Amino acid sequence: ITRYIEVKSSNSAKKGIFSITAVEWKAMELMQNLYRIFLVKNLRLNPTIEKIRNPFALIQQGHIKIKSYNIKL
Repeated sequence: ITRYIEVKSSNSAKKGIFSITAVEWKAMELMQNLYRIFLVKNLRLNPTIEKIRNPFALIQQGHIKIKSYNIKL
């Protein structure tokens, strides 16, 4: 089974704040159940990995919040 995994990192042990590109967003939308984000938290002190399956669906359901958008014309 093929999976598409994007690795992100955060220095915080609790908050998982990270950026995604337009290409990553499109991949999340297209791949849905095959797409994962592996979030490495507390990167500098004691790293842990949170695995997020189908983040696009979690965003649509309101379980993951989008805080900002960058628009380039």
